[in-house]
Amino acid sequence: MPLCPGSETNWIEVAAPPSIELTAREMEQQSIYLLLAMALVFDSWCVNRTRPEQAQTYAEGERERVFDEYLGHNVGALVVDPREGILAFALNRNVELRSALEHAEARAIRHAINRRNKAGMGGHDLWSFTSLLKGSRLYATLEPCSQCVGIVELANLESIVYAQDDPFQCGIVNVLYKLHLNLRPGNAPLPLPIRATFLPFWDELAAAYADFVASKPSHGRTGLTSFLETFQAYTIYRKAAERLGGMVVGDPENTIILERAQRFRQDWGSKLQCGLAPL
Repeated sequence: MPLCPGSETNWIEVAAPPSIELTAREMEQQSIYLLLAMALVFDSWCVNRTRPEQAQTYAEGERERVFDEYLGHNVGALVVDPREGILAFALNRNVELRSALEHAEARAIRHAINRRNKAGMGGHDLWSFTSLLKGSRLYATLEPCSQCVGIVELANLESIVYAQDDPFQCGIVNVLYKLHLNLRPGNAPLPLPIRATFLPFWDELAAAYADFVASKPSHGRTGLTSFLETFQAYTIYRKAAERLGGMVVGDPENTIILERAQRFRQDWGSKLQCGLAPL
């Protein structure tokens, strides 16, 4: 399989997601973490008031809620360790910090590393920082960009699980995985990209984004982050938050995972009310 393809067909093949088989328990577990990430984004939702028509839609659709200023795109990422402990959650903060580098995934990994370092988990080995997050997983509400996929790889995370495709990223998470698969035969390539089509809201997000693109004038912005400014996207995230709040697991082994997720959201909400969050 050529990694510098000479035809469109080859490139599509390289960028296609790998075939992954998950058990029902695993799919439910992954869904819990993604629903948590979506719920936390919903709880911290930003409205872009530089677009008056959009601000008006929110004012009419959610009369009792006061939304944050637009500090960054409505994208979040969660880091979970191999023992199912939630290490960190972060939001995109490109606007607030005036930097295109402040993506949710990169920020979540940075916070998780800092937390492990503060806990003294790096030990005295000079290079121990490379294994601080080894075996951990990243849950992203949106397919990561090349910057964030590279950071996940450098941090030695096991996998990236994402809740929505971003066609503007050209499947870079899959390309990197297959590159390593070819160049390091016999070694498990990292990170493993998991396209969460089993998520209850995957199809709804895809359909809503398709409608958003179709309804835009030729000069309009059609990127995923623009879609995530819309009230339509907000209502899907609201349903995801409600789903997490009222969820009952099908597999008893996922009970403690759901309880931890719901508790993490409660703690996050308490910090929001005190003005201590979001990150």
